[in-house]
Amino acid sequence: MLVEKKLGEFITLLGSYAPAPGGGAASALSGAQGMALIMMVANLTIGREAYKE
Repeated sequence: MLVEKKLGEFITLLGSYAPAPGGGAASALSGAQGMALIMMVANLTIGREAYKE
């Protein structure tokens, strides 16, 4: 399964002649990375005195 692949393996497969993974898997990875960054920012700001309104 693609979920069990390391990032380097996934990228190598993505650039190969293999029919999968394709654009959907690549966009899912990008979306997951974006959400992880949003979570990081939220965890760094929520509950901090400097960011209270």
